[in-house]
Amino acid sequence: MARTSKIKKADVLKAVKGSSGNVSLIRDRLGLKDWTSAKKHIEKYAETKQAFEDEQQIILDLAEHQLKKKIQSGEPWAIKYYLSRKGKPRGYGDEMKVVSENYEIIIEG
Repeated sequence: MARTSKIKKADVLKAVKGSSGNVSLIRDRLGLKDWTSAKKHIEKYAETKQAFEDEQQIILDLAEHQLKKKIQSGEPWAIKYYLSRKGKPRGYGDEMKVVSENYEIIIEG
């Protein structure tokens, strides 16, 4: 196992690259024993923290791209999911809100 005092910024950057923001994978790449130590090294420098956040955005973009493909192919579950999350301003969603003068009722489905 690596000694945490000998882990350099370059080591963390290398471990973060291609990790999709998975702290356990980064931990293993750094040879650390626990998740908390890996997270501490990730957050130690602004550059490593940004690289980690960038990795998380890459995997989010990939997931969004796959969802878009399912929507384009007409998958009902994907269409419903997207509308329930992004279509709320247009009246889509998983909850119904009823408002009267004295109180508000929210029904989640």
